[in-house]
Amino acid sequence: MIHTEHTPKESPAFARKAGSYDAHAGVQADAAQWLAEWLPNKPSNASCLELGAGTGIFSKHLANRFRKIESTDISPEMLEHCRERLPEATCRVLDAWAAPKWNEPQWDTICSSSLLQWTPSPVETLQNWSQRLEADGRLLLGFFVAPSLPELDQVLNGNSPVQWRSPEEWQDAMHTAGLHIQRMESQTHRYHHRTALEFWRSLHGTGCNVSRRLSTGTLRRLLREYEAKFTTKSGVAATWTFFRVELHK
Repeated sequence: MIHTEHTPKESPAFARKAGSYDAHAGVQADAAQWLAEWLPNKPSNASCLELGAGTGIFSKHLANRFRKIESTDISPEMLEHCRERLPEATCRVLDAWAAPKWNEPQWDTICSSSLLQWTPSPVETLQNWSQRLEADGRLLLGFFVAPSLPELDQVLNGNSPVQWRSPEEWQDAMHTAGLHIQRMESQTHRYHHRTALEFWRSLHGTGCNVSRRLSTGTLRRLLREYEAKFTTKSGVAATWTFFRVELHK
């Protein structure tokens, strides 16, 4: 059952990707697998809140790791798929950017994968998340940082519609939010697509948060230039940098 205690404003574009998200989410699946390496190795008596669960790509790694699991997302459509992946979890509609209510439960662990890079207010979001933690709780977070998609930024002359914060900017936000970094790590991966159009469709297929629309002419020029500059023997390249961090209050 999916609980809808309140109905936050969701992105219609993101909700429409529920049925096709997984087909385009290879990068997100790899990032989830990498973050899952820091989960408990054996069943734990701790409780876990997952934010931005989406279709459950990371959620499935939570199975048999925690006493209690609640997977949340802003999209009920996404949560339907998540529930199929992790039936043992409670699924609930929740806006990850919203401040917690006074009577919400506290959690031993809060985790999220491929979500935090989209927050409009890093410090405020991290503070809100830490308020949901028990006194000795931890945040286990995986997301994308700069340099991610530098190829796209280059063909758009530094005006990419997708912007990323650096690891240093995130560290500053974490310290400002009053959190202690237990461990952190980044990895850069290069993926290859058959064409630049296939790469662009992979972004839109996952509901990538594009801050501004590109005109048809600009998009066509972008795809031509992208292929001309970044086609290798393996295909058209796209670089992503993963970041994982464990934080304590």
